[in-house]
Amino acid sequence: MDALPATAVQHEEAAHERRNWVRLTFDCNDRCVFCLDAHTHNGTNRDREEIKAQILDGRRRGATRLILSGGEPTIHPNFVDFVRLGRRAGYRKIQTVTNGRMFAYPAFLRAALDAGLSEITFSIHGPNARIHDALVGTRGAFDEEVKGLRGALADGRPVVNIDVCVNRGNVKQLPELMATFTAMGVREFDLLHVIPFGRAYSEGREVLFYDLEAMRPYLLEAFAYARRPGIHVWLNRFPPQHLEGFEDLIQDPHKLIEEVRGRKEEYALLLEHDIPLDCRAPERCKHCYLQPLCDRLDDVRADLAGRAFEVLRVDAAAERHAPVAYGGDPASRQHAAARLRRVLAERALAAGLSGHAPEDSPEAWGGTADEAAAGMAEARAARARDRADLTAEPAADASGHVLADTSPSSRESAAQAAAGPSGHVPPATSPGRPDVLPP
Repeated sequence: MDALPATAVQHEEAAHERRNWVRLTFDCNDRCVFCLDAHTHNGTNRDREEIKAQILDGRRRGATRLILSGGEPTIHPNFVDFVRLGRRAGYRKIQTVTNGRMFAYPAFLRAALDAGLSEITFSIHGPNARIHDALVGTRGAFDEEVKGLRGALADGRPVVNIDVCVNRGNVKQLPELMATFTAMGVREFDLLHVIPFGRAYSEGREVLFYDLEAMRPYLLEAFAYARRPGIHVWLNRFPPQHLEGFEDLIQDPHKLIEEVRGRKEEYALLLEHDIPLDCRAPERCKHCYLQPLCDRLDDVRADLAGRAFEVLRVDAAAERHAPVAYGGDPASRQHAAARLRRVLAERALAAGLSGHAPEDSPEAWGGTADEAAAGMAEARAARARDRADLTAEPAADASGHVLADTSPSSRESAAQAAAGPSGHVPPATSPGRPDVLPP
């Protein structure tokens, strides 16, 4: 098997790094048309003591990277003090995610680096002022950012990288952006697919969203920079089906979990209180990387609400070939088989009590009357054995492997499982197992 590219290994390591994200402000000196948290901006800074406590608490909990974010973090009057506190607390890396305009002031840049800032992520969304300034809603922003970026690169101390929100306004110029900034000396890019939240949907839905397949040539040209020596490209929120040939750039599952946890409260309302997600709408969902998750949740909730599950009758022959639900050892196979028989019998009993079919009828059990009676008796015995199994510790050999149960009751139940209700032992070439088993 071929080794993973070096970038893939580095991405894997970074995905598992313990981070402490600390928000400094609810304010920004730009007005990006795609801003995710514009609804939280009220022109204020977070309390200094509250921020200090969060920085120290994260370190006590084992975080090794401190990330100062916003809003715009660098406009907090105590930004440099927070960097210094992070270094004294023992963080190995101190990063800020910023529009970078404050770093156009050499004294501010130098003070932050002297305090211990080790990584600066500049948010740059176009290869030139015309595109970038239009997207961030601030004239002159591009020139200030580039001045700050050049200063950081010239200093040589910090890691310098760029975040790009990829959208209809810049996707065709994405290869040009990559070329422009690699020529300046940037070696790391994080390309974020625009998503339908915040201002991107409330104000920018008509101008920001694009057809990924139609823009595929521009995207692939930009992604190809990941194949250049020393260049690192990260992709965030891009649907994997559009990344053929660049599978190693698919977002790490652990980072995707973080994205979902970022909407934890909304999912909790849905799952615990049956309050629908307020973002669910076909025109919106088609642009969202979380659509497969939400669609699946809807399907599962519908099944649970209707108590309707797809079930096929499972005979003893198929049962022997069924996937093991509890593990691969003999005791687990016995437990799974007993549970399967019990579920079928209890459903037959429920059908009889509801008047749909007598519990001992062929319709209830799915076989003859004799098979139904035998099945019900076996299910009752299985329940008793299950209760006994749950209180017993399985024997194990020196290597820790569970040994087969060779007691008379175990041999008897195994024979019954193989024979089925009719007492006939099926041949090894019996029909294959069904595709769906009862839950």
